[in-house]
Amino acid sequence: MNESAKRRLLQFGAVIAVLYGVLWGLPFLFRDDWLPSAAVLAATTVAGVLAVRPGWNLIPRRIDGATLLVLAATVASAVFAAAFLFLLGIPTPYDKLPFDPAAMLPLLFVFTGIEEFLYRQIGYRWLEQGRLSDRTIVLATATAWGCGHLGGALAPAYAIFALLQSLYLIGVGVLLGELRRRSGSWPIAWFGHLAYNTSFLFVFALIG
Repeated sequence: MNESAKRRLLQFGAVIAVLYGVLWGLPFLFRDDWLPSAAVLAATTVAGVLAVRPGWNLIPRRIDGATLLVLAATVASAVFAAAFLFLLGIPTPYDKLPFDPAAMLPLLFVFTGIEEFLYRQIGYRWLEQGRLSDRTIVLATATAWGCGHLGGALAPAYAIFALLQSLYLIGVGVLLGELRRRSGSWPIAWFGHLAYNTSFLFVFALIG
C-alpha cells in the first residue's frame, strides 16, 4: 500500500472516530433520545455526499451465483447470531421484543438505507478514490460499521452483548461489502442488511 492510500485510510479512521465520539456522547446529553443521533447520522450523510461526490451506483453491474451465495450467507449469519445469543442467555435489548413487521420494517428500511449509503457508498467510494484495493475497502468499511455498535457497551446491562455484536458484525460487514463489491451497487448491500436485521429479529422473537 502506497503512502497516499495509507493516508486516505488513516483519514477515514479519524473521521469515523470523531463521528462515533459524537454519536456515543449524545445519549448522555439528551437522555437516550435517539432523534439527535439520527439527525447527526443524516447530517453526516449529507456532508459526505457534498464532500465525496460518490455518485449513486444504483444499478448493479451483475448479480451472479456468487453474489446470491453471499446474500444467503448473510441471512444464515443472522440465524446463527440469534440462536447463539439465545443459547448463551446473554441479555440483549431485543429480549421480549415482539416481532411486529408493520412497526419494524419502515424503521429498518430507513435506518439500514442510511447506514449502507454512508458506509457502502460514501465511505466505499472515498476509499476507492484513494486507490485502495477492493479487499482493503471491504475490510475497512466492515470494521468501521461493526465498531459503530460498540456504543451499546455504554449501557452496563448490555456491555457483553455490545462487544460480541460489534465483533460479529465486522464479519457481517465483510459480507455486505462483498455484496457491494461484486454487484457494484450499494442497494444490493442495503437489501442484504435489511434481510439480516429482519431475519435476526424474526428468529430471535421466535425462539426467545
